[in-house]
Amino acid sequence: MKPSQPMQHIIEALASKHGVYPHAVDTELKLTLPGYLPLVIRNAGLHQVSVYHFFLAQGDVVPDPQIIFWVTPQGWYPIAVTQTIGGHRAYARLNEEGTAVLWVAQKAQADLAHFAELWANNLKDQGWLARGEPVPKALFPLGEIFLTPGARAIFATTGMDPARMLHRHVTGDWAEMSEHDRSLNQRAVQDGEARIFSAYTLVPGVTIWVITEADLSSTTLLLPEGAP
Repeated sequence: MKPSQPMQHIIEALASKHGVYPHAVDTELKLTLPGYLPLVIRNAGLHQVSVYHFFLAQGDVVPDPQIIFWVTPQGWYPIAVTQTIGGHRAYARLNEEGTAVLWVAQKAQADLAHFAELWANNLKDQGWLARGEPVPKALFPLGEIFLTPGARAIFATTGMDPARMLHRHVTGDWAEMSEHDRSLNQRAVQDGEARIFSAYTLVPGVTIWVITEADLSSTTLLLPEGAP
């Protein structure tokens, strides 16, 4: 099997910088970098680490791409990949303890290691190690995600990603709100007795509202009342 030293090096460097240990159970590090999809490093159990970019589709997290690495003292071996085009493909099977390989598609696994090397070089060139920032933890669940037809059309017209607004909303980035409205949101997060409301400027003259219901069952992105 072919390891992926470049990916191992950059992921271990990112983990060290942000004080996490990718080999530890339940470890997860989410990073953002303007202009790129978020990057996630997550321990997948059984001596495996998952690395992926993701986007949101209808409120669901869609990894693209995602590579699962088998982590050993000898190196990190990519054994499975998931992409929007192509779906999930596994090129090796481990034993129940995740300590030994039972089967491997040698050529496909080597090709995946080459792809992982290219991806690692891209991460380096894009500046994730220097400028990637940890994603703040969500303050509350969003529930089911809805976009009104008007909001969907505005996002399509402006080219903005609704996931950015949802991320700002759920992590308490209410900088465009008044102090009074920010206080109401903080109180709603704490006591769960009112809706959580955000407003964001997409482009000059275009504002989007994001509203999470008090029971946290759903979040809706919509245009302000009276907007064309």
